[in-house]
Amino acid sequence: MLPFSGKKITFDDQLYKSLTEREFLSYYSFAEKEELQKKFEQLSSSGFFHYLPLKVEDKLIACLGMGKKVDNTFLTSEDWEIMTAISSPVALALENAYLYSQARIRALELERLKDYSENIIESLTVGVAVLDQKGKITGWNRVLEDTLSRKKEEVMNKNLIQVLGLKNYSALFPPDTQKDFR
Repeated sequence: MLPFSGKKITFDDQLYKSLTEREFLSYYSFAEKEELQKKFEQLSSSGFFHYLPLKVEDKLIACLGMGKKVDNTFLTSEDWEIMTAISSPVALALENAYLYSQARIRALELERLKDYSENIIESLTVGVAVLDQKGKITGWNRVLEDTLSRKKEEVMNKNLIQVLGLKNYSALFPPDTQKDFR
């Protein structure tokens, strides 16, 4: 039976500091500090007696709590060697999972902002074409579709000059006004 009952385990500031400074925590880590020993006893009541910090570049990102083995004995030195050996890859995997989830959240936020911007452009009563740095069309609203009788799908990723034609482009953007425009 697993000792953890689903409740949240929290470390007070002193135990957290000890966890960031040491290779591991156990009840015997605090034999000399009675105050910390009492705090650790509260943690031990959850069934975990040893804690291995999971760090990436000296940054504590998680903690692996371990109880007694199935045969009700404590971890041996060999067990600790194995746990210590896997702690860095586990910490890195957790950090990567966190960073991936953050990147995914940012991508969703960017997508929402893009949709919001496109909705604004679509709701304008004037024709708007959005161009990338190479002059390719990345946005084309309904007013331009109606005015120029060109659907958005047929103009996307084309140069504005190519879509408007040189004569119309020059009328809208006279060459003498474009010298500082890249």
